[in-house]
Amino acid sequence: MTVILLIQLRRNLEWKEVYPLLIGALPGVPFGVLFLKRMDKEIIQLALGIILVSYSIYSLVFKLSHRWTKMGWAYLFGFLGGCLGGALSASGPPVIVYTSSQSWGKDKTKVILQEVFLFSGIAVVFFQVISGLTTLRVLHFYGVALPWLIFGSYVGSLLYGIMREEYYRKVMLILLASMGGFMIWHAQI
Repeated sequence: MTVILLIQLRRNLEWKEVYPLLIGALPGVPFGVLFLKRMDKEIIQLALGIILVSYSIYSLVFKLSHRWTKMGWAYLFGFLGGCLGGALSASGPPVIVYTSSQSWGKDKTKVILQEVFLFSGIAVVFFQVISGLTTLRVLHFYGVALPWLIFGSYVGSLLYGIMREEYYRKVMLILLASMGGFMIWHAQI
């Protein structure tokens, strides 16, 4: 699905924006896998959930300055995304935080996210397989979730096509806050 989205939005891809995120993400993945094997994942989820909800609410209420988001920060956010991808298969939040803080349009933001998700996702799968974290049970859950993933991607693509540029960032932040809320709730169970 990521490849299909990349093909659709390829004219908006700017590799100079993607490279720092990927260079940061790839070494972060093995660290995340190590964290998953050694740390309590509920603590990671709770901390990440609190950060996401706080950032999203702050960004929705106040106008962010783009001064702090110079290229060097992309490496850090990419690394954090790689760590979370390896630990929770959730590389998106730090990368979404970084891209939502940029002054990019929705097409450029989406294609950069998809590019990072594709390559970091491949690295996550690789490191989780070689570390023994990918089991038949995990593959079963993936199979059960796959139709819903396809359906959600289809509906998201439809909504993306009709969404005006000025609402895209707000919707992305609301979804990020929802993801953070879900992580907080899930960590409490």
